[in-house]
Amino acid sequence: MPGRLLIFCLFFCLAASVASAQTDETPPAATSALVNGNILTITYDETLDTDSVPPVSSFRVRANPEPGRYTPMKVEGVGISGSTVTLTLVATVEAGETVTVDYSVSETGRIQDSAGNQAAGFSNLAVGNNSPARPDPFPLPSPSPGSVGDYIDDMVEACRTFINAAGERDR
Repeated sequence: MPGRLLIFCLFFCLAASVASAQTDETPPAATSALVNGNILTITYDETLDTDSVPPVSSFRVRANPEPGRYTPMKVEGVGISGSTVTLTLVATVEAGETVTVDYSVSETGRIQDSAGNQAAGFSNLAVGNNSPARPDPFPLPSPSPGSVGDYIDDMVEACRTFINAAGERDR
């Protein structure tokens, strides 16, 4: 009889611990987004199911190169790794541009965590811009005091360089 009691107690403890184990019912939420060049990453608050990749049409990215004007940025690829959704953009976002991203839940693919909780869509999520500034391909020399003649020579040389570069590009 003591053996049966021990088995009963073990079974009861195991059943109680399984019954009290909490299930994940919280959907993942986007916490931040960052763009660097043509790569935009959206970070979620938990690990995502890597097989829950939505179509590119689920995302809308806009850049604001000038106040009051938004330019749509076409998304050409979507990937999921860990808690991050990575969007590959066709064009590069320039340094200093304001960027936002929208996510619309799709019928053909939805972002979800490993427990199957689906992430909600969102609109106008502000994206941090980490894109590097482009160097000026044709920097103009600045005149030093008392050397106007040298400045003119430097300007002529800069113009020649520009014309030569344009000629090479058009070939």
